[in-house]
Amino acid sequence: MFILAHWWAVRTARPTRLVVVEGSSPVAEATAGIARPPALVAAKLQSMRTRRAATAAKATSDVYDTYRLLRAYDGEGSVADALAAGPVDVGPWCAGALVETFVGEAARWAGRINAGFVAAAVTAEDLEVVGSLAAERIRRSS
Repeated sequence: MFILAHWWAVRTARPTRLVVVEGSSPVAEATAGIARPPALVAAKLQSMRTRRAATAAKATSDVYDTYRLLRAYDGEGSVADALAAGPVDVGPWCAGALVETFVGEAARWAGRINAGFVAAAVTAEDLEVVGSLAAERIRRSS
């Protein structure tokens, strides 16, 4: 899944113009390929699962990033639909990872997120809702 998710992120990246502004004046700019939310969700789900033992803080960051991506971009189900239509078996794999992490381990991850990110106010129910809605839509669309 590591190779597949990251390949998909690179393959679906869109050129995005980035501008550094000081006051109201641009001081630097560049164009870079930025991965789209569905591929980022797949990459983060893969990453959080392999990093659990290595660095708990990075795994927590990956879970929180995935939660924020789904909250921000999956309101109408477009991320879940794209995951369901993703390459090879990315959709079913992501649905399973969402259920395991966001539903089965919601309380543990909510506690870690809130302890690690001062501005976070994430409940286990928040994680469960976001994860279960996305997983169910992926499963229906696959």
